[in-house]
Order: sequence, then structure tokens, then C-alpha cells
Amino acid sequence: PPANILAALGPGLVTGAADDDPSGIATYSQIGAQFGYGLAWTMLFSYPLMVVTQEIAARIGLVTGCGIAQNLRRHYS
Repeated sequence: PPANILAALGPGLVTGAADDDPSGIATYSQIGAQFGYGLAWTMLFSYPLMVVTQEIAARIGLVTGCGIAQNLRRHYS
């Protein structure tokens, strides 16, 4: 059963964990201290784009049964 759990999590676990490194946390803390909420307006622009990107990836995966990387590999050398 533990192998099945790790297989279900897949590369998303590694990708998610890779973004939480100490240098990233230090950088985000410094930027947050310097700019405060001054850059929060970018969320209004970027959030819908991220949602659409996730939706496209989900639909491609649903139709083909493969992820984005495998579909790219299949169509492009």
C-alpha cells in the first residue's frame, strides 16, 4: 500500500516540495517586507490565468489519459 500512495502522488509531490526551499522562503519574506500588499493587484490578473491553465491541463489529461509532459513528448521530438 505505501508504494500505491507514492504512485498516486506522483511528480506533483516533488514539484510542490521543491518550491519550499529555504532560499525561496527567505526571498518571499524579504519581498513581502519590502513591498507589503503593494503587489497584491497582480493576483487579480494572474489567478484567472492559472485557473485556465489548470483546466486545460486537466481536460487534456482526461481526454488522452496522459499528462502534459507525455503529450508533448508524443507530438514533439
